[in-house]
Amino acid sequence: MKSAKCFAVALLFISFSFTNCSEDRDYLFTTNEIITQGSWDVEFFVNQDKTAQYRNYTFHFSGNGSLQGTDGSNTVKGSWNVIRDVDRTDLLTINLNEHNYMPELNNTWNVKSKGTNVFNFQLKGSNTEFRIRKL
Repeated sequence: MKSAKCFAVALLFISFSFTNCSEDRDYLFTTNEIITQGSWDVEFFVNQDKTAQYRNYTFHFSGNGSLQGTDGSNTVKGSWNVIRDVDRTDLLTINLNEHNYMPELNNTWNVKSKGTNVFNFQLKGSNTEFRIRKL
């Protein structure tokens, strides 16, 4: 009987040892889930420092793939989508209808890092980066 109790206690201990409780993490959400929640502003745009050009714009990424940016008086519209490449890196493609107004954003961007309130992007094959922050 004593060995059965020891075996039961050991089995219980082992089962708790393999149970892992972890807190929710930002990276558990997909890029699509995060980016479509709320509005975003460009915190910085590196490479020919375009931060001032984009700083006053607020961008909204809709779940249907449409994108709109406004600075209060000017509005740009377009589309966006996210795919995952073979390296399991999320790629954000932005296509704005006003190509001449914000040509730098019309590209495919590697999602370097993401959180529920911030994204860091890098132009695929370049050192150009920008970061957006949730308002």
